[in-house]
Amino acid sequence: VSEPKIKVVKGGGRELAKDAIIEFLRQQGKVSTRVLAEHFRVTRQTILQDITVLSSRCDICTERGRNGGV
Repeated sequence: VSEPKIKVVKGGGRELAKDAIIEFLRQQGKVSTRVLAEHFRVTRQTILQDITVLSSRCDICTERGRNGGV
């Protein structure tokens, strides 16, 4: 069964998207920002902004570099 893609709308939908990112990370474990961006059909910049906000609200670890991820 393939996971449905989540279409993110501008505005209030970003909070819903952040909750979806947290759930995706719980299910998948460590993933790259590229994978997150592809899954949620947004840019890597959007994912990076969301992760910055999320890391101030909950326990999210990031690693930089070739083998890095969220």
